[in-house]
Amino acid sequence: WIFNGFYVKATKDVIEAIAQREDVEYIIENFEVPLADIVPSEKKGSEIEAIEWNILKVRADSCWMIGYTGEGVIIGHMDTGVDVNHPALAGKWLSPYWYDPVNNQPNPYDDHGHGTHTMGTILGGDGLGPFQYDIGVAPGAKFVTCKICNASGSCPTAAIHAGFQKQAEWKSQGVNIVASSNSWGGPMTSTEFWQDVLNWRNVGIIPVFAIGNEGTTSNRTPGNFPTTIGVGATDANDYIASFSSRGPAPNQPPWNNPQYWPRPDWNLTKPNISAPGASVNSSLPGGSYGSMSGTSMATPHVAGAIAILYQKNPQLTFTDVYNLLLDYARRPSHGAPYPNNTYGWGILNVYQSLLHTPSPGIPESLVVFTPFNFEKTFTRNPLFKMRAVDPQGDDVIYQIVWALDTLFTNPESINTQPYPSGQIATYNLPVALTHAQTYWFKVRVKDTTSQGSWSQFTSRFSLTIDTTMLGNTCSWYQTKGAQFKYNIFNGTKIEGDSVVLQPYGYIFDTLLSQNFEGGTIPPGWTVIDGNNDGFKWTVGTTSDLGTYTPPNYGTAYAYYSDDDAGSGVINYNEELWTPAIGIPSTSANLKFKYGYGFRVYQTGEKY
Repeated sequence: WIFNGFYVKATKDVIEAIAQREDVEYIIENFEVPLADIVPSEKKGSEIEAIEWNILKVRADSCWMIGYTGEGVIIGHMDTGVDVNHPALAGKWLSPYWYDPVNNQPNPYDDHGHGTHTMGTILGGDGLGPFQYDIGVAPGAKFVTCKICNASGSCPTAAIHAGFQKQAEWKSQGVNIVASSNSWGGPMTSTEFWQDVLNWRNVGIIPVFAIGNEGTTSNRTPGNFPTTIGVGATDANDYIASFSSRGPAPNQPPWNNPQYWPRPDWNLTKPNISAPGASVNSSLPGGSYGSMSGTSMATPHVAGAIAILYQKNPQLTFTDVYNLLLDYARRPSHGAPYPNNTYGWGILNVYQSLLHTPSPGIPESLVVFTPFNFEKTFTRNPLFKMRAVDPQGDDVIYQIVWALDTLFTNPESINTQPYPSGQIATYNLPVALTHAQTYWFKVRVKDTTSQGSWSQFTSRFSLTIDTTMLGNTCSWYQTKGAQFKYNIFNGTKIEGDSVVLQPYGYIFDTLLSQNFEGGTIPPGWTVIDGNNDGFKWTVGTTSDLGTYTPPNYGTAYAYYSDDDAGSGVINYNEELWTPAIGIPSTSANLKFKYGYGFRVYQTGEKY
């Protein structure tokens, strides 16, 4: 059970008898908790804007324009009920997930209006579609709801506990409620709903609560809990509403216990964030629209914002969402410094939060070690060495794309087999490339889960195939610089104008190269036996490598092999020097490539 208690309706003597039991910690009255709203003022549908001011303020419309409406995401809601047949909400209720512990009615309804209004702000309308009134932040989302408040706007404690329980139950049954919007609040220092909120967090429901409408005098629970996102209210000019409750949260247990803090800098700061809550237009039962004010009206903006973030990344945690909302909030100068106990960390800006939300499962830190840019290689099946790290530790797949031009006009591509996250992937391109041809490559990566998305491509790099080169070749080469293409244009150049040429390719010369296929130290190279023990660099092959394959596929190589058994410090002061190379002071883009390997056998020794 989400709450270790139950509701009892009994006579006084029965209640007194229950109170004497050792396994009963306390008994309280089924007190009623108020909604967090101000008196509504009716506004006709003809006065509703196509996209309401509050939706524009939090920049939800910018999210819609890039394809994020909360589609596929489920938001929970505990309020006075919802008119699910309202035109702005039609088709958005996830049937049959409705629960009414107040009147036990089997079908959704709203006999007050508050719940229909808050739900409209979460997801009312259709965003960029043809529906006339866009009153909601996340019009693509779905909702489930519990009616915990009666027709007068009072919410019995037992009904609230039952609502917490029911939404946790739905979550455990596979209804993926990511957050629940709650525009009600209890006494400032009450811990009545502390365990309910913790257990919502444990099952993966983000608790979003109004901070209250007491102005500067106090704030309400659970909105002031460190385990919730508490929301304050602002007006159309980004000033805090006079009625919006201020912080701090109570400086007493469990509030001041850092184990419950969302992050180290919380320090009792409430609200966490603010959103429009003064004269907000939204849906009312019966198909009408109206204006209400209160932190009740601010709270659903945050719930809708969470739906948008979860559409982009269903793997977000409470901490992820908390940081994304707070760190990218708008901070008007008249509210500085931030954070504070008036605005919290600022005013909701869901668009900026969305832009900084990582895509799900996209591996990070993609590096291509080889081949490097401008390389010339002798093999038609070049070797790729790559590494990427997946945030969830899933295996990763690389996609290699190549073409004959920098625009990748007619690209070819291939996906590798899966590799462990963080491991250097060694992959020979199975497609034989053409001799004397320069190719352009780019690489991207994704994980192997169904949530995975491709990363961005690496910067492009070029590779030239030269099958006349011998294996195990060291080469020095220098690019000749960028080659440019241009369009023919006519006109008069005005002083200060410039013509921009876009580089599209590079060429290079191999200036020096050396391999060790001859079986002897090449002329001009110098061997230094630093230990003066006869073991020094030589050229050829050696059985000391065992099954180890020398780098770069040569049949002969320069090697140094020594066996210094014994104790103490072992030094390998052996050197192999190239001939002196003169490099002009004006040289640019000089590259050096070499292949090497290192192998140590040890038996009964420690190095």
